[in-house]
Amino acid sequence: MIIQAVLACFMLSGVHGLGDAHMGFGIVTLLATIVTAVLAVMWKRRGGPSAVVGHAAGMAVLILVQYVLGELSNGGAIKWIHVVLGVVIVIGLFVLPRSISKNSSK
Repeated sequence: MIIQAVLACFMLSGVHGLGDAHMGFGIVTLLATIVTAVLAVMWKRRGGPSAVVGHAAGMAVLILVQYVLGELSNGGAIKWIHVVLGVVIVIGLFVLPRSISKNSSK
């Protein structure tokens, strides 16, 4: 995710030729969040907290929407929605580990 943010910052500052790398890491990020959501469901079935499932599944949906917005982006308004959603996703992914540790200690 940090690589995605760095690539995005370079792209927004005018560095060209990073689109394919940004898209590639986007696909990897999407797959990782889907795996995380599946693992969260499996953990819940073994007695884990349900809040983690909601957070993990929600992040997977947000990243799927983010990927679609990135594919549709042509530099207009969709690009800026993609950028803002990216910031929201980064914040959400940094909060997820805190959610896990808080809920697993109960």
